[in-house]
Order: sequence, then structure tokens, then C-alpha cells
Amino acid sequence: MNILLSHSTKDNVLASAVKEFFDDVSLGSFKIWFSSDKTSGGGLAVGNWYDQIREELKNSKAIMVLLTPNSVDSRWVHFESGVGEGTECAVIPICMGISTQDIPLPLSSYQSYQLSDYESLKTCATKILELGNLEFRENTMKDYMIQAISKFTSVSASVTKKEEPLNLSNVIQKITTHMDKRIDEIKKPLNHEDDSVQYAIKIRIDMDNLKRIEYLEITKDLSVSDVLDNIYFMIQSCVDSYHYLDTWILEDDFSKKKLIMNEIIDQIPAHYVFTRAASWVVKPLQKSYSGYDSINQGWFDRLNDI
Repeated sequence: MNILLSHSTKDNVLASAVKEFFDDVSLGSFKIWFSSDKTSGGGLAVGNWYDQIREELKNSKAIMVLLTPNSVDSRWVHFESGVGEGTECAVIPICMGISTQDIPLPLSSYQSYQLSDYESLKTCATKILELGNLEFRENTMKDYMIQAISKFTSVSASVTKKEEPLNLSNVIQKITTHMDKRIDEIKKPLNHEDDSVQYAIKIRIDMDNLKRIEYLEITKDLSVSDVLDNIYFMIQSCVDSYHYLDTWILEDDFSKKKLIMNEIIDQIPAHYVFTRAASWVVKPLQKSYSGYDSINQGWFDRLNDI
């Protein structure tokens, strides 16, 4: 099965890591092509690049759209997705460094996935393998998926979208985009009994050797422990296992409160703690965290109020 990976050339290293991951989970059953591929037989050949891309799209059964701060507003990425839809390709947006809520129409109308989120990546891999009549076996791929999340986080370019100049044209465009998304949301059936509790939270990684912004999806079935495990998968290139509260900690970006609940952490639903619009920071520790640190901070807070 042929798959085209649409991306920004600024994300070619991340695109290579994505190709490597899906090559491995499919045991080499897929031909995954992207334009900036530097490996033998990959990427654009000498000649008319436009015709080459159209030919790859024509021969592909799916198009994975790699959405990052570099590519989310790329007209070319949106063009490739549109051509893929026109040729009846399965259009599959995969995100790194952006929230699914930041995806503009029409791509926001497709089911999208977070490469840094274990459950989301597993669902994505399952869907793509099913397109090729293959089965995803989590028990044999779990360790590799964890390593892949760490690699995706490490190699993805840490970029910040440049602020666009404030002018009437840009303001109108932003308003139009916002209204289009709101209308699209209103059209979707309302289900007040929905138990999925699915939304994304921002995780700002502020470790000494790794600084990123990623997003994790919160569902009803996740526990706080599951979320911490997923964050560890992202930062394991710079911390050892079983070292939460020893070498790193999670802090609420607004209240500055630390996440300290080790004894019952696997029994607490994630959505009780990681609420909508939440933003958390992964921070290094100079010394192991102690319960006295929280007590002392409380005393300092009360002293400041006097």
C-alpha cells in the first residue's frame, strides 16, 4: 500500500522519523513517500516535481498530513490534502506541537491524531494498518511506540509561529476562519450524554536539554498516572525511569501548584486534574521533592498575605 506523507520541508527530520515508525509497525508492507526524503529511491527525482507529486498522490491509498507550527497554515499542504481527497485517498492529519483545535478547515473536519500521545498514536497506527488489511499488535509494539514518542519529541523542530502583521486583511481572515470552525462545530450533533470527555491539554516541556510544547488528549478512561507515563515517554531522552519527584516534576502553569499525589495517582481520573484549557509545565528538579517543600511553600504564601 502506498502512502504519501505531506509535510513542510522544515520538518524533514520529523517526517523521516514518522516514515521509520510506520515502516516498522507495518513490517515494511507500506511504501511511504515524502518529497524531502533523502534516502535512496525516496523524495523528488530530477524533473517536473509537480507531476511527480501528483503521480504519487494518484497511486496512494492514504495521505498522512504532518501538521506542525511550520505546516499548519501551508497552502501547499492543504493543496495536497485536497488532491488526496479528490482521488479518494484516506486523509489522516497527524499533529506535533499543535493542538487539534488549531487545525483550520477543511482539515479540522477529519479525525486527527497526536504523535506525542500514546493512545492517539496507537489509534492512528491501528487505523492505517487496517487500510492495508494488517493488524496492529500492541503487545509486540508497545516498547517501540514509547521510543518513537521520545524520538518524535526530540527531533521535531522547536519553533514558534511568527506573529502576522496586524492589518485589516489578516483580521478578516482570522474572523472568517473562527466563524467557519464555529459553524462546523454547531453542525455536529450535540450529545449531552457523551462520556468520552475528550479534549487536549497543553504540556510545556522546560527541561534543561529539551524545550517543547506538546498536547495530550484527555479521555474518561485515562488516569493521572497514564498522563504522567505519557509525559515520561516524551522526555525519557533526558530523564531516567521512576524518577518523578526526583529529577522532574509537573507544575500547573497558572497556579504553580505541583502535582503531588503518588500514593493514589493511578486511581484518579485524569479529567479531574487535567481540566479543559489546562496548561502544565514539565520542570527539572535540582534535588528530590519532599513533602516539606509543599509545607514550606504554604508557610511562605501565608506570610506574604500578612
